[in-house]
Amino acid sequence: AIPLIVILVVIGSRLNAEMSATVIDLDNNYLTAQTAGAAKQIDAYFQKYIGIAEGMSVSNAMLEELEIRDTPDGDLNQAREKVRDTLKNLADSQDAISVAWFLNLPYKELIQSDGTISVKNDYDYTATNWYPLISEKKTTIVTNAYQNDEYSTGLVVSVVSPIYKNG
Repeated sequence: AIPLIVILVVIGSRLNAEMSATVIDLDNNYLTAQTAGAAKQIDAYFQKYIGIAEGMSVSNAMLEELEIRDTPDGDLNQAREKVRDTLKNLADSQDAISVAWFLNLPYKELIQSDGTISVKNDYDYTATNWYPLISEKKTTIVTNAYQNDEYSTGLVVSVVSPIYKNG
C-alpha cells in the first residue's frame, strides 16, 4: 500500500502545479483583456477632445489672430476678443475642460477662456510638458496626467493642437 500512496501523492502534486499554472495563465489573460478594454475606453474618451482641439486649430478666430499682425489696418484687440469668446464658448460647453487657451508662441501672447489676455515674456513655454511633444510630432497630442494648481486641485491632462501660420 505504501507505493500506491507515494504515486498518488506525486500525481496529486503534479496536478496541483499544472492547475496553478493554468489559473495564473487565465488570470494573466483576463487582466490583459481588461487592460486592453480599458485602454480602448480611454482612447475613445480622448478622441472627443482631440477632435475639439483639432477643430479649434483651424477655426477662423484663431487663424485671424495669427494673420492680423501682418495686416497694417487690422484690429488686433478685436481679433483677441474673438479668440477669447471662442475659447469661453468652448470651455462653457464642456464640463471636462478646465480652461481653453490659445498661445501665440512667437509673441508669448496667451489668451484664455477665463478672459485672461496676457503677454508673458518671462515665461518659457518651451519648458512645458507639452511643448517637446508637439514640436516633435507636429500634430495634436495628449499629455500624461500632471499636477496644475493654477487650473485644478487634481491632476489634469492637456490636449494640445498646433496652429501653423499659412498652413
